[in-house]
Amino acid sequence: MATVSIQAGKLASLAVAIALAAGSIVQGGAAFAQSIPEKTVTRDLVRRLLVDSCVYSISARAEADRKVVVDACQCSSAKFIKGVDEKDIAELQGRAELPGEWVRTVEAGTAQCGKR
Repeated sequence: MATVSIQAGKLASLAVAIALAAGSIVQGGAAFAQSIPEKTVTRDLVRRLLVDSCVYSISARAEADRKVVVDACQCSSAKFIKGVDEKDIAELQGRAELPGEWVRTVEAGTAQCGKR
């Protein structure tokens, strides 16, 4: 009987974790993809987060050509990050999200990097 209670408790905990994760993905939208993890913020980390956010956001569009989205987002984020000062990257430490302007600029830049 105790085994059943423990397993039921684990199952309930798992169900809650899945529900919370699903809720954050649905409610957070692009914010989910652009969250800054708890680690040292580097130029490469920011570039990868911008790629993730871009791919997530553009892929959600019905007209998106998924075959070129990743390449276009990688291209755009690489071009964008070259123009960002180290000071601006360092200021991201401790923040929960990337600046929305950066995310929008990378998404808009995909038009110059390939068809969406």
